[in-house]
Parts: sequence; C-alpha cells; structure tokens
Amino acid sequence: MEIRLLQSFLAIAEEGSITRAAELLHITQPALSRQLVTLENELGCALFRRGKKRMELTDEGLLLQRRAVEIVSLVSLTEEELAGHGAELDGHISIGSGELASTSLVVDLAAAFAEEHSLVTFDLFTGIADQVTGRLDRGLLDFGLLLEPVDVARYEYLPIDIPERWVAAMAPDDPLAAQASVRPTDLEGRVLSLPYRAGVKSLIGNWLGESLEKVTPRFTVNLGGSAAPLVEGGHVVLLCVEGSVAHWDPTRFAVVPLEPAVESSTVLAWKRGLRHTAAVQAFVEFATERLRSVG
Repeated sequence: MEIRLLQSFLAIAEEGSITRAAELLHITQPALSRQLVTLENELGCALFRRGKKRMELTDEGLLLQRRAVEIVSLVSLTEEELAGHGAELDGHISIGSGELASTSLVVDLAAAFAEEHSLVTFDLFTGIADQVTGRLDRGLLDFGLLLEPVDVARYEYLPIDIPERWVAAMAPDDPLAAQASVRPTDLEGRVLSLPYRAGVKSLIGNWLGESLEKVTPRFTVNLGGSAAPLVEGGHVVLLCVEGSVAHWDPTRFAVVPLEPAVESSTVLAWKRGLRHTAAVQAFVEFATERLRSVG
C-alpha cells in the first residue's frame, strides 16, 4: 500500500469530491480516479459510496481513514526525524494536553524554548488523558500533560506544581451561583454533567458520597467546553477542573469551588525507553531545568 495512495484517499475523504481533491493535489481528475480504483482493488473493497452531492465513506472507508491518518502522520514524523540537521537545532515537537490550569505553564515553556530555537515547531493537541496517552503510545505525540489519576508506569515524567482545583459551573442566575462554595448536599436533586474518564468520575463520586444517589448524572463530557451550551441553558451543573472553564465568559457562566475542596495534580510525561530526536531531548532538559527552578 503506497503512502501516495493513502494521501490521495484522505484528500478525497476530506473534500468529498474527486474533482476538488484533484485540484487540491494538483493532479488531473482521471489520474486521481485511477489511484482510487487501484487502492480499492488492492484492498478488495469499496471505500466510497457515490452520492448525488458528495462521496461518502463506506464502513471500510471509515476504518481506513482512521488508520491512514495515523500512518501518514507517522511517515511525516519519521521523515523529519531522519532528515539531516545543521548546526542549529531544528525539528518538530508535539504536546497533548487537556483543558487544564497547568496547560498555560507548558505552553509558556514551549514558547520560551521556541524563542531560543527558532527552527523548532510545535504541534498542540487537546484531549482527555486517555486520548493523550493513546497517542503517546502510538508515537503520535512526544509529550502529554496528564491529569491524575493516571498510570505513568510506561512514561518518564515531570510533576507540575500547579493544583487543578475542581469547581461547579452553572448558569449565572442559578441559586448556587450566589454561594461561596458548593457542597455535595447542594447538588441533591440536580442534573449533573460529569467527567468522561472512569478514574476521574470515581474521584467526583467519592466527593459526592451519599449525595451520589440523589443526583442525576445525565451527561458526561470528555472536555468541559462540550458542556457549555448545557450549562448556559441552565440544563446541568458541570463538575470539572477549573482550567476547563478558565476562558468562559463570566457574564454567561458562574464558577464556584467545591467544598470540601478537591484538587488534582498533573504530570508532563513522555514515553519511557525511546530514543528521542535532538529537539525532543533538548526540550526534556529545558523543561526539567525550568520546572525545578519554579518548584
């Protein structure tokens, strides 16, 4: 299976049209059609359904799309890693993170590193810890900023000395918005939106205690921003880390800390036992020095 064919397939899937994909790839439509036929013959299945307005992926096409994105990304990363480097440090560094207060520190680290090494570029990915660790394990990320609890046995890591405080977010006219804090009993009878991750959901379940049986956890979200319309509309109270709602408009949302207070910690992790590129290794050393000086 040629990388060129996968790249062509992804362009067609993205554009939903061979004509538009051909224009994007700067090749003729007949040539692109032949590439698609070659790929479908090689795989022994149809990858698209030809609709009236656009080409839709079949189930086999959807599976290939997920795999092809990773394959093409890995090839691109490998080419960068194997490329010859000059005297000045260059390369590409990818960092995954959730919506966390400590994200600002890691972004500041990346910006400071880029100022010293202007040829190094960064790719920032946002997702929950399970998504970030999955990409770390498949080699699609160099670093992950992970909200604990998380299994770090497979990683080297640096602890981040910024507590992630848990809060309740609600509409500004909600009676809870006038309180200095929210206790588990305050949420009894309310509809909640909870974190998606099982380990983190368990953390909140322990905080709720006996009140867990008296709330309605109707929604789960992987990132707090997904619940914004539900919160603004007064449909739910969202329980999340404060970093998830740090940039929400205070005129449209209210954020109140939990009582007793709940705090989580984060770590900046990278895969253990890998031989890293010069840029990645330099960033490890840079981050280690900066974080130790901050601590």
